[in-house]
Amino acid sequence: MILLEESIKIDKLYTFFYFEFAKNYVFRGEKHDFWEAVYVDKGVLEVMADTKHYVLNNGQMIFHKPNEFHSLWANGEIAPNVIVFSFGCHSEAMKFFENKIIKLDIEQKSILQNFIKEARRCLQDQQLKANSPFGSNQLIKLYMEQFFIHCIRNQNVQKLKESIVTKKRMEKDIAVTIENFLKEKVNDNICLKDIVAHMSLSATYLKDLFKKNYSVSIMKYYRTLRIENAKQLIRESSLTFTEIAENMNYTSIHYFSKQFKDCVGMTPTEYAKSLVHF
Repeated sequence: MILLEESIKIDKLYTFFYFEFAKNYVFRGEKHDFWEAVYVDKGVLEVMADTKHYVLNNGQMIFHKPNEFHSLWANGEIAPNVIVFSFGCHSEAMKFFENKIIKLDIEQKSILQNFIKEARRCLQDQQLKANSPFGSNQLIKLYMEQFFIHCIRNQNVQKLKESIVTKKRMEKDIAVTIENFLKEKVNDNICLKDIVAHMSLSATYLKDLFKKNYSVSIMKYYRTLRIENAKQLIRESSLTFTEIAENMNYTSIHYFSKQFKDCVGMTPTEYAKSLVHF
């Protein structure tokens, strides 16, 4: 008797998509506690994995391990077709795929094609159709497991080489996304933790990236935005300073006045008196 062990065991298929992206498509990122594979069927795709930036060409696949932040961009010139599927797997052998880009060979492409056909045949809105052919659920699982086994056997791994051009473009886009978030939250009195939670990236990375692009720290930029908003309210509204402080969620009128003076060089009262009236 031979005990048939499972070297790779796929527990769940969370999502399966075949995307035809526009040439300027941007997905700004997410992270989750399961695996995700991204395959470029046609064209070129730019990918961010944690804080690294790569270019994927036709026939290449990257694997995002659980809790790895990842995002993707079309490069603005070529509209890519991309297969994305996410899945649960706790097999030790999956460590092979961490921080890897694989160039698929003919056999791997054939297995992946079988998986795609079966997924399209039996899935709708990320759920198994009620009238799916017999064994569809199991075939999807088997095709995925077969695919990963073949990848490990062949080990046609390509060296991860970070793209400087992609890095600059993505970092600029992330910095702009942070700026837009700060503007959106100008009255909410947020802290760095809130920005980190929104972006799903480390505080150190975000602080360094923002300062590199704007030559000022994130929180100083945010404080300036808030004071500029307060100045506009002083000029254009009939609100008292206390009401402005309350509307903008400052902890107290005294803290608001201190922040205002630190930024403008005069108190709110002095600023209001300095305005020219006709």
